[in-house]
Amino acid sequence: MNAKLIAGIVVVLALLVGGFALVNGQGNGVGVAKSSPTPVATSAAPTQAPTAAPTTSVPTATPTAVPTIVPTVAPTQAPTNGVITGKVTDARTGAPLANFSIIVYQFSSGMCPGVTSGSTLGRVIAVTGADGSYSSLSQAPGIYLVSATPRGSLAGQYGSWWWNNKDSCSSADQLQLTGNIGGINFAVPPSR
Repeated sequence: MNAKLIAGIVVVLALLVGGFALVNGQGNGVGVAKSSPTPVATSAAPTQAPTAAPTTSVPTATPTAVPTIVPTVAPTQAPTNGVITGKVTDARTGAPLANFSIIVYQFSSGMCPGVTSGSTLGRVIAVTGADGSYSSLSQAPGIYLVSATPRGSLAGQYGSWWWNNKDSCSSADQLQLTGNIGGINFAVPPSR
């Protein structure tokens, strides 16, 4: 075999088996060049036919460490407690409704059959003022269902209503709390 063919075979084998390439006659690892891009080294074909059996040494690829890339990941912030704010209004007139309890229920699968008007599973986090607005106490991060329930004399005029204008726990939308959130409004229709 001639030296050019042998050098070509060595390069192919090095790439297939070890994943190394010959650059400037040295193994530098796939895709890693020492200084400037140069073609893969090959031996030149002899100009004269050898008189004896060739004793040509072919450079072989030596493994070199491939740089390890360690991705940097931005630290994630832990969710913080948050305050829930919003307003309760009459669905027909748009008038603000005072004296409504805003109740949160920590969401869990299958919880709704036990949640009814007056249920003790939730906790009151705020009561609406004269303008119908409320601002809750600080709440831990989590997934909640939120309802507005009338108190006192309003209890006979309005029923409980769930956030995003839903009429029952099973149809209520979940609220993912990871910090302060506003616009959790209720448009409550009169009972009669």
